Amino acid sequence: METQIKTHDSQFSTGIFAILAALSYWIIGATHFLMPKAQLHFAEGIKAEFFKSLASGSTAFRVHYWVFAISSFLVMAVVLGIKNILSAKARLWLRLTEVFALIGLSVTAINFVLMQNYALRLAKRWPSLDGSAQTVISAIGLPHLDPEGLFGFGLLGLWLGTVNLIMFKANLIPKWLAILGLLGALLNELVFVGTLFHIALLINLAVGVGGMILGPVWLIGLGARLLRRGI
Repeated sequence: METQIKTHDSQFSTGIFAILAALSYWIIGATHFLMPKAQLHFAEGIKAEFFKSLASGSTAFRVHYWVFAISSFLVMAVVLGIKNILSAKARLWLRLTEVFALIGLSVTAINFVLMQNYALRLAKRWPSLDGSAQTVISAIGLPHLDPEGLFGFGLLGLWLGTVNLIMFKANLIPKWLAILGLLGALLNELVFVGTLFHIALLINLAVGVGGMILGPVWLIGLGARLLRRGI
């Protein structure tokens, strides 16, 4: 009986975190498209226009980066919650992808806080810097723990694909929800590829479809099921 109560509490908490993570995804997606093109440096790289744009307005940038960091912690809670739920079905690969996801999300949270702080400090000083200093800073870019998106998107995508495949085969969630999760995993890998090869179209596609539609719908669907009846 005590074990059942603990399991119910764990699933309920996981459901709450999943819904909160979905809301954060919508904010991330919206602010991505609200930011001026010059501030979307993952595909375009750092240029002088990036700092000039930040100096003239940084509200969407600030919200985007802070929510990205907070979202990483929310998704970490979901990963740990699903880990408890699927403990009886654990295999080595699943455990490895859980570790990959937690490392990737930790790196992402730290990365976005560091990049934001560094970028805003430089943008504030940008108008007073001479041309040579601006050229050097543009060439160096921002401090980046995950320049190719491997940790934040590639590794997280492996976990997302693995866990949805397991839940699909075991009929733990509706088939359509597991398929959405698998598509979300694919879109995570597209962000990784788009960042690696500087393909803005892939990043925008993944953010628009994955970050604003598939990701939130999957998280809300999972969260609602956990809150209602569990899996």
